[in-house]
Amino acid sequence: MKAKHHLSILASSHRWNTALGNFLRGATIPRSALWIAPLLAIVCVVSDYCLSNLSLPLSENSSTLWLPAIITRENSPVPDDIVMYDVAYDKELVPVIDPEYGDTLGVRTITSRSRLQSLLNALKDATYRYLFIDIRFESADQTDCDSALFAKLRQMPRMCLSTHVAGRDYKIADTTLLKYAGYNDFRNFIFNDFSHYEVLQYGQPSVAERMYEAIDGKNVTHRWGPVYTSGNHLCYNNLFLPLTKIGINPQNDTIAPLDDFTTMMPSFILGREILDIMPVEEIHAQVSDKIVLVGDFVNDLHSTYVGDVPGALLAYAAYKELHAGNHLVNWPYILTIFVLYTLIGLGMLMRHPLYAVVLDRCRINLWQLRFLLSLIGYGAIIYLTMIACYLIWHISLNILVPTLVFGLLALCLSLKKSYE
Repeated sequence: MKAKHHLSILASSHRWNTALGNFLRGATIPRSALWIAPLLAIVCVVSDYCLSNLSLPLSENSSTLWLPAIITRENSPVPDDIVMYDVAYDKELVPVIDPEYGDTLGVRTITSRSRLQSLLNALKDATYRYLFIDIRFESADQTDCDSALFAKLRQMPRMCLSTHVAGRDYKIADTTLLKYAGYNDFRNFIFNDFSHYEVLQYGQPSVAERMYEAIDGKNVTHRWGPVYTSGNHLCYNNLFLPLTKIGINPQNDTIAPLDDFTTMMPSFILGREILDIMPVEEIHAQVSDKIVLVGDFVNDLHSTYVGDVPGALLAYAAYKELHAGNHLVNWPYILTIFVLYTLIGLGMLMRHPLYAVVLDRCRINLWQLRFLLSLIGYGAIIYLTMIACYLIWHISLNILVPTLVFGLLALCLSLKKSYE
C-alpha cells in the first residue's frame, strides 16, 4: 500500500511538472541565470542585514510607510504596562554663567530638581517594574538640592537615566550617575523622520538595552563588524520601531488616526496631578508592576513617520521590540526576500518576459493588458514587497541594494541586447 501511495505521489508530481512546463513553454531561462539569480539574491539579503545595523540607516524608506502605518494604528492596543509622568510644567530658574568670563548672563528654565526629588522620595519602596528618567542634568546647571537628589538617584533600584554623547553641548553634572545611565540619542538623515533605534550606541548600552538587561535578563552583544547577537541568535542592533503597535486611547472619541502620540497617550502632570494631590499609597498602587517613564512629553518631541513622539516613549517602544524578540533575525522574512529576489533575477534573465509567455499560453492578445504589464518592473515589485513586509512582520525592508543590483542587471542586459 505504501509503495502504491509513493508511486501515486510521484505520478502526480510528474503531471504537475509536465503541465507547468507546457504552460511556460517559450519561457527559456539561460543556464547561467540559475546561478546568477541566487547569487544576486544572496548579495541583496546579506546587504539588507549589514545596512540595517549601520548607526545611520542608508536609504531610509520608512517615510513611505506612513499610510499603512496610520491605517493599522487603530487596531493596536494602548499599552497598559507604563505610567508616564510629565515634567513639562514643573520648571525652575537657574543662572546662566558665561564660561569665559564667569559673568551671570541671565537665567533659563530647567526641570525642577526639587520636584524630581519629591517623586523619588514618594517612590521609595514602591514595586514598580522599572524607572526611566529622561531628564538632562547639565553640569552648568546647579541647584541647592543637587547633592541630595544625585545621592537619591544612586539609591533607586531598577532605574536608568538618559545620557548623551560627550561633545554635543552636554556634560552630565555628576559623573557617578553614568553608572546608572543609558544612551538615548536619535539619529536620522536630515530629510527623513526618525524610525530606527540603536540598541548599543557608541559601543555602550542604550536606555532600551538597560531595560532589557534589568527586566528580561538578556542583552545584545557586538561580535565583529556589522554582526550582533542576542544569546545564541543573530540579531539586529539598529531596530526599526513599528510605532503603530502603540495604539490610540479608545476612550477618547475625538482622536483622529493622524493625531500624534502627544494627543493619544495619557500622561500625568507630575506636580499638579501627582505630587500635590495624591497620597504616597496611591502613587505606589499606580506604579505597581509598571514601567515608569518620567520626561517632558510636551517639548521633547521627535518627528517620526507616524507623527511626533516623546523621546521617553521611543525608548519604551524599543524595549518592547527587544522584549518581544523582534530584534532577532526573522528567518521566514529572510527566506521570503531571498526567494523574491531570485525570482526577480530569473524573470529579468529570461529571453522572453514572463507575462508575455503566460498571455500567449492563455491566448490573450489584448495589447492594452500587455502594455500595462510591461510597465510593472522590478522596482514596483520591491516596493510592494516593502509594504507587505511591514504589514506582515512589522519590518522596514531596505530597498537600496536590491534597487541598485537589479538596476545594474537591467543596464547590462540592455547593453548586451544592443550589442547583439
